[in-house]
Amino acid sequence: TQFEKAQKIDLNVTVEGQLKAEEIHYFAVTAKKGQRLSAEVEGIRLGGVMFDPYLALLDSKRSEIVTVDDTALLRQDSFFSILIPADGTYVIQLRDSAFASNDARYRLHVGTFPRPHVLFPCGGEVGTTVAAEFVGDVSGVIKESLQLPATMPSNATGQPGGTNSKGGKGAKRPKGASPSGDMGTQIAFYAEQENQTAPSPNYFRLCPFPNVMQIRPNQNIATATAAPTEVPLAFNGTLARAGDTDFYRFKAKKAVPVEINVFARRVRSPLDSVLTIYDSKGKSLASNDDSNGPDSYLRFEPPVDGEYLLSVTDQLHEGGPDYVYRVELTPAMAEVSLSIPPVGQQNNAGASQERQAVCVPRGNRFATLIRATRQGFDGNLILDARDLPAGVTMRPAQFAKGENEIPVIFEAAADAPVGGVLCELSGHPADPQKKNVEIGFDQAVILTSQNQITYHSLSVDKIAVAVVDEAPFKLELMQPKAPMAQGSTLNVVVRAQRKEGFKGVITCRLLNRPGGLSGAQTIDIPGDKDEILYPLTADANAPVKKAELVMLGSTNVEGQVWVSSEPITLEIAPPLVAMKIRQGSVQQGATAKLVCDIEKPRFEGTAKVELLGINGGTAEPREISATDKSVTFEVVTTDKTPPGQQTGLFCRVTVTQGIETVLQDTARGGVLRVDRKANSSSKKE
Repeated sequence: TQFEKAQKIDLNVTVEGQLKAEEIHYFAVTAKKGQRLSAEVEGIRLGGVMFDPYLALLDSKRSEIVTVDDTALLRQDSFFSILIPADGTYVIQLRDSAFASNDARYRLHVGTFPRPHVLFPCGGEVGTTVAAEFVGDVSGVIKESLQLPATMPSNATGQPGGTNSKGGKGAKRPKGASPSGDMGTQIAFYAEQENQTAPSPNYFRLCPFPNVMQIRPNQNIATATAAPTEVPLAFNGTLARAGDTDFYRFKAKKAVPVEINVFARRVRSPLDSVLTIYDSKGKSLASNDDSNGPDSYLRFEPPVDGEYLLSVTDQLHEGGPDYVYRVELTPAMAEVSLSIPPVGQQNNAGASQERQAVCVPRGNRFATLIRATRQGFDGNLILDARDLPAGVTMRPAQFAKGENEIPVIFEAAADAPVGGVLCELSGHPADPQKKNVEIGFDQAVILTSQNQITYHSLSVDKIAVAVVDEAPFKLELMQPKAPMAQGSTLNVVVRAQRKEGFKGVITCRLLNRPGGLSGAQTIDIPGDKDEILYPLTADANAPVKKAELVMLGSTNVEGQVWVSSEPITLEIAPPLVAMKIRQGSVQQGATAKLVCDIEKPRFEGTAKVELLGINGGTAEPREISATDKSVTFEVVTTDKTPPGQQTGLFCRVTVTQGIETVLQDTARGGVLRVDRKANSSSKKE
């Protein structure tokens, strides 16, 4: 932790360490003039605590030769690569950029390995051989012939995807590297030179359509690089100098939409793209800056058959040899991306993975929300699950037209083997005539975040489903016996079936809460009870519809255990009754009758009605039936009841069915005039 006591290390080693808060670690290496010295740190990529590494190279006199914090290739992680200016000892400094991280693990790679920034081109057609350049290494461009995989990978779990021409580390498809519905995927190649291999890869798009390479000059419409083929295709280029704008020409047909996707930051180029579409005469038709992070995206529907142009530039007008990009033009497809919405808080220590996997206790249920992100398809959608663990079933689940989130319930048999698998979750349109809809699971796994900003994440295309040990309780949400009225509160019964001897607290929460409904975030079933009432309130303007509700319950048994109830169907209906208070008057200290008219009763049997909102007075509750046309309250005031008009009167209707109660407020805005009490002198006169 002191410059003078820097740890001596050899070249071409990996140092594993851990930084405490405000610490600086120093490592001394001996190198010769002209030798390549590279250092790369794996910090935030290891997960754990929030760690933003900072690297510096110092000479023996403590003068800084190079400093680096964030990088386009490694994002929050750092690297440098230089040619040593003179024989001698050099010191590598490693710390957190803000001196903030505590117990931050790292792996520091130090050696003579190549460290290019990007690959160019950064994509290619499946089954072809690409003359590629690893760009940005301090020794110059590293040229290599890359043989691309013969077929597209079938999943995103890291299937082998080809090898470097020199027999290197090979190409792999990182988990979830590309968006749902994307025709391509992302693979990786490791740069090799002089029997040294870079410790981390450069990224490359693998696609089933041809490349079109930039032909310079193409910095204006007149010199735009033209596509020799129709969509789908990909333009590949470099903004070689600051201020460059590159132009390309392509053909499209009227009303046949095209998806235009820039890949720059996603293949770790520093380019922050701006994409613009023009007609054949150069008139701007559409533009986009950020859509996929800093990368640009447009869904373009040509107004006529013919030629169109697109341009790519950097938002800050920067450029350079490593400002590579790829613009993919593909037929627009209807697609649905399925995922589990995040439920945990993303705090300074990272993002919560709470309930991002399906863990079903043996002989019990577990439920999760599934979100459908739709593009070009809003019809009914039926979910499909394949390769579930033995003994696990998924209840039939369907998205209604335009619906974007639904509860999905998984059940495990009592004898289901404990264990987990990665399963395919997809779906199909309920209408068999609807075809060509891409539907798949695409889950973002946020590994490190801070202040709602994601620093390190990946995506997966399969859902994790596991069978876990038996839970000490089951949960039941009782089906209401009657619809819930707009503007009312319903006490829903939640019941626990406890295993013998289990007295733990069970924390309950609704998995889903349809629009217009509100209730407590959580409510507990105490250890000495098996049943509670969960108050659920419908706004006065809540949509009239039927909604499926599921309750989750959790307890701590050497870790958190979750189960779910069966679903219930909650019907939100018009108000139970409409009432109107007739205007009345009363003198201070006197009693008066106030009449409320009853309209459109929708309850059976009888209901209790209270007159509320009287300032300084009272009225006894009344009982009404569904056949009553009015109800009369006797309003009692005192000498201290404030005189004047009271305009806040309303009625509260309570309907009881078994142990369920429905409360509805109605007749708001009732008026009662309170007159001053006549004094004694006035009476004598």
